[in-house]
Amino acid sequence: MIESRNKRRNEEKVTREKVEYEAKLAEEAQLRQEVEAQLSTARKQRRLARMVAATSFISLLVSLGFGIWFVRDYISASRDQLNISQKSVFSELYGAAIPGYEELKQHPRRCWVLSHTKPAVKVDDELEIAKHFQSLYQTVDSSLLKGDAFFFRDNYARALHFYYEAIEQQNDYKKRNTQLSAVLENGATDWRVDTARIQAKFHAFDYRIENARKALIKEFKIRQRDFEAFNEAKVWGQAMRNLERMQQLLPEQKPDQAILKHELNLDEEPADYVRREMEKCTRELKKIRPY
Repeated sequence: MIESRNKRRNEEKVTREKVEYEAKLAEEAQLRQEVEAQLSTARKQRRLARMVAATSFISLLVSLGFGIWFVRDYISASRDQLNISQKSVFSELYGAAIPGYEELKQHPRRCWVLSHTKPAVKVDDELEIAKHFQSLYQTVDSSLLKGDAFFFRDNYARALHFYYEAIEQQNDYKKRNTQLSAVLENGATDWRVDTARIQAKFHAFDYRIENARKALIKEFKIRQRDFEAFNEAKVWGQAMRNLERMQQLLPEQKPDQAILKHELNLDEEPADYVRREMEKCTRELKKIRPY
């Protein structure tokens, strides 16, 4: 009976220990699940944090790259606008260059960028230089047009006067181009105005002077022959009219005077010859018309 009771007690103890053990196992399992859940959540949060950090870094790089691209594009656009105006000046297209500089001047930020990037350029100075070149260019063209106008009215001496004046003004234009053009590090000159265009204009002046000189000499010879014919015939009125025309044809420049003297085979200056013959003709006319 005692053994049976002890046996039952042992069985109850075993059963109780078993239940306690199973309860402990269940509690440990639940605790392990909670820890694993917390670890899983922590891993997810770390992954999410890494993704956020990576996304933020990429966004920062993209923003930085876009900012650099925008700045470079802005500088490039400003330089392109400046280069267009400078090329217009180089081609003597001042009607396009000056409005280009004036439009660029209306954007202070672009002006600041151009003055603080290499090569540094001040838009105000470039505008004034373009206006200066335009003024000189128009002065030369004005003299050239006046010369052409006198040439087509057969006033060759006045035409030559304005052609030579245009050459002097073109020399000033060329001189200013040399003064205002930059010398590069390699020793070459960065010309503001195309020197080939300047030289071509000098050739145009030479061509016009040669034509005007030939026309002057041709007509002078014709008038001289007519004068000599009327002089021999003692038709003093017609002789005087030819002398007056010859006087109008007398050139101002010494080289032209020398060429005319050579072509006429004169021993004296053409002006002295005309003046002497006019005095003679005037005396003869006074004999006919004393009053």
